[in-house]
Amino acid sequence: MKFIENVDKKRYQAFLKKCKYKNFLQSYEWGEFCRVGKKKEPFYFGVEDDNNNLIGTIMMIKTNLFMGYSYMYAPRGFVLDYSNKELLSFFTKELKKYFRMNKVINMIVDPFLSYQELDNDANIIEGGKNNYELFQYLLSLGYRHRGFTKNFESREPRYSFIIPFSNKSFDEVYNGFNKSMRQNIRRAEDLGVEVVHGSEKELDIFNTLMKNTSIRDNFIPYSDDYYKDFYKIMNGANKAELFVAYIYPKKVLAGIERLKEQNKSKPTSIAKLSTMQEKYQKETREKIPVNAHMIVIDEGHATALYAGNDSEFRDTYSNYLMYYTKIKYAYEKKCIDFDLFGVPGDPHSTYKNLAGIFDFKKQFGGYLVEYMGDFDLIAYPFLYWLMPKLKKVYHFFRRNK
Repeated sequence: MKFIENVDKKRYQAFLKKCKYKNFLQSYEWGEFCRVGKKKEPFYFGVEDDNNNLIGTIMMIKTNLFMGYSYMYAPRGFVLDYSNKELLSFFTKELKKYFRMNKVINMIVDPFLSYQELDNDANIIEGGKNNYELFQYLLSLGYRHRGFTKNFESREPRYSFIIPFSNKSFDEVYNGFNKSMRQNIRRAEDLGVEVVHGSEKELDIFNTLMKNTSIRDNFIPYSDDYYKDFYKIMNGANKAELFVAYIYPKKVLAGIERLKEQNKSKPTSIAKLSTMQEKYQKETREKIPVNAHMIVIDEGHATALYAGNDSEFRDTYSNYLMYYTKIKYAYEKKCIDFDLFGVPGDPHSTYKNLAGIFDFKKQFGGYLVEYMGDFDLIAYPFLYWLMPKLKKVYHFFRRNK
């Protein structure tokens, strides 16, 4: 076998098309987006067999530190046949040599591999499939596991709901949704919500809604340019799509009248609808963007990646119709599945609104996946130990200067 330090684009992309363990975060385009949007250099490593055939790759993003040192991150890497332990061992040893020669302190890697089979309430399925043996093998190669995190402490989500499409009609996919989910989708349609396929022109709307969401959910959003660069690069490669949901107050009011007629024997429903009616009678805008989401479609797998929502108009159920539209679009594009991208590992988490996220995504009728999580491959043990301590000192002086 031979270690390759720089796999060219065409060869890298051709290999990913053939490999089972591919993910959009290991795509060539994601690496190039990181170069532009994150200002971090991507590296495309590989291994050839004795016949010069590419048999494994990994894309890493480099973060510069001090005095020429750095660390690298390989999101959802490696891309190879994990049952080939000789290949995994060789690749690991060669990477470690490369790190020592190039002052890379450590590599963080979170394989695109499940750890164990769970039911949809996050309980371990007795006798279910697992990758315990492979997990132990990675440890034997010198990888250090960062722990079985339950919330979103890892670089990428450790848990996610995935909706399978294979051998199903879309009616079967839709009927797999929870009953209340289907009702809320219909309610959005009754209220005249419209979801359209967006373009670069709607990126300002997307950025505004992302900022609204970040304030509500207490997280720091990326910059406007970050999302614009992401869309330009990934959409340019036919791997990203933008969707925008609009409401029309006049249509909402007409829908409320119809719903009041349908629910005239239910005083509680009528009271809620009347309150909603008063709100929209005061609205002077003709058309209001209320949701803007981006998805990635890569090698037949769709992922819900970024979502901006205006909570003021959640009473129109627009977010439900948005998800329905994204999922149907991916199905019509002949995708294999749809990854809802990230839930907590504890359905009853009291941290922020994570339990609500779990309950919402569970309603789509997919299956829950638990990934292995983050590993470190350490080339400079002392500097690896020292880095967190230096970071604490740095943040202390920043806070107190």
